[in-house]
Amino acid sequence: MGRVGAVISIVALWSVTPVTAAPVPQAVMDMIVGGNGAAVVTGRIKSMSVSGGAATPVPMIIKQDDAYRRAINSSPLLLAERNALQSAAAGIAFSRSAFDPLFALRAEHTRTGFMARSAEITREYEGKTNQAGEQDGNIVGTDEETAVAVNAQDQQAQDLGRLTCVIIDGEIINPEYCSMETAVDTRVELASSKTPVEPEANVFAIQALQVLPWGSSVSAQLQSTRRIKSGYSTLNRMELINGSHGDPIGTGSNYPWTSAFFFTFNTPMPYARNFGAQAYGPRVNTEVANLDRDIGKLRLEQRSNEVLNQVAAAFWDLVRRQYRLSMVQHHLDAATALAQRGRRLFDSNNLTSYDMAQLDTELERTAIASELAWQEYLGASNLLVDLLNLDDGAVLVADVSVAELLSDEMVEAVDIRQMADQHPEVLMASLEQQKNTLLTRFFAEQVRPDISLVMNISYRQSDQVFGYKTWNDSYEHIFDPDQRQTYIGINYRYAFGQRAEKAAWSRSRTEQQQAALRVALARNNVHRTYQDAQSAQASTDSRLGQLGVNLDLAQSAYDRSGRMREQNSLTEFERVRTLQMLYQAVDAYIAAAVATRREQAQSLFAAGRLHQWYTAHSAKERQ
Repeated sequence: MGRVGAVISIVALWSVTPVTAAPVPQAVMDMIVGGNGAAVVTGRIKSMSVSGGAATPVPMIIKQDDAYRRAINSSPLLLAERNALQSAAAGIAFSRSAFDPLFALRAEHTRTGFMARSAEITREYEGKTNQAGEQDGNIVGTDEETAVAVNAQDQQAQDLGRLTCVIIDGEIINPEYCSMETAVDTRVELASSKTPVEPEANVFAIQALQVLPWGSSVSAQLQSTRRIKSGYSTLNRMELINGSHGDPIGTGSNYPWTSAFFFTFNTPMPYARNFGAQAYGPRVNTEVANLDRDIGKLRLEQRSNEVLNQVAAAFWDLVRRQYRLSMVQHHLDAATALAQRGRRLFDSNNLTSYDMAQLDTELERTAIASELAWQEYLGASNLLVDLLNLDDGAVLVADVSVAELLSDEMVEAVDIRQMADQHPEVLMASLEQQKNTLLTRFFAEQVRPDISLVMNISYRQSDQVFGYKTWNDSYEHIFDPDQRQTYIGINYRYAFGQRAEKAAWSRSRTEQQQAALRVALARNNVHRTYQDAQSAQASTDSRLGQLGVNLDLAQSAYDRSGRMREQNSLTEFERVRTLQMLYQAVDAYIAAAVATRREQAQSLFAAGRLHQWYTAHSAKERQ
């Protein structure tokens, strides 16, 4: 018998009002068809005695969609995964920043001041002196003019303490007049002298650097300098004759501007280390960051499936405990009515002591079952409160009708192969495999030798003689420089042994093999979990139909027991037994119906589509 047929059977059979004084079946029917036991739970909560002056808990009505929405929005696990996803997005931005163009501005000002400093210094000199002679190889004549000149030179040499002997062809010709003497002289000497103009230099530079995805880098720099010299030099004819690079005509300060341009290109060579998108570290880091972000999205979806699956299990367990609590309460009311009726019959000597004892025992057993059902209900409520991250002490009341309880809205046809290919767990394992493959290729490239090409081109203007009068003139002639230099070089480096690189490559190959195995394992796990969920759902559906038949039989037996008791052909104990059988049948049917809903959610979870179903269902509800 199908689910709808079972409900119709319940309504049809229990709509017959029993002849007995306790209308138990009608109350149970009202509980199943017309409500969900919320009134029973609410009344039980209001009757709770709270110690310590604490406020009585207020029941919180919650629907299935409300539970799903609260779980998605407030689950600590999902909040952590969203934060991790934001961190992964930040990691992508950080890795991509390695390829952002770099612009640098530089401004320098240098000013040098020369201060005058002098002191009187006394020095001692040793040398050869005579009365008359020659200094520095000049021959002294015998005439009066020559003697006067020699005397003047000799006097100056004595004052300075210099060697004043007659020397011809490197030999002293007047040793009889030449003797060693020590001369002492005190003079004002300059340690530094103050210049009329303090040298000043201003440098302005702008640089641009771009790193390319395959490992190359390009940089260009434009620099302008304004330099004021300390003074004007005098004409030096020897510098003009010898072609010196000095400033022979003293015009450097009048033309202070010079400019320079620098271009640098650095690139690893093909088939060498760090060349190419798969061998250059920053590019590989960017690809890894992109894969980590995609893995984070799938992990968030998988965690959402897990959280919704847990919430679905807790919610339907709450529904199960709520129905059971309401049913046991109805059973307790019926057992109380039967005990009261039996007490009247016993007092009028129309009921045996054995039957009365059976009624009292049933009442006591039902009261204990009611208290146990209440404790189980509170446990189910607390579990759902924890999953929804609600305040402690809240008591949840599920708002579920029979139509929702027996609904097939979560059942959908699934192609198991397509389902496995799109399952978040399988997709995560596949992306992990791609990441390990990428890293394996990268580490394989790192074992290669490091060969790089470097090219520098510079254009410089010089103000050693004279620069340019204005910056515009200097800038217009930047590619008509005083000096042009081109440098091209190849660097070759190879680490001896490369133990670190080879170890990383070996480890990455092992991790790549493990990643491939994890993909196959994830696919097998998805297949097995989904098939188990489908088998459990089919078994529950089949059992639900059989329990519907049992419910019909229990209802019929209870109705017949009522008629037989009115005819005094059935004892009160046998009446109680039929009532127990009826409640057991109702409880088993509700348990199977709840299990069906639970298995539907489990099937969607096993297929990795519970979150997708919730998203589509929520959009449909909003419409």
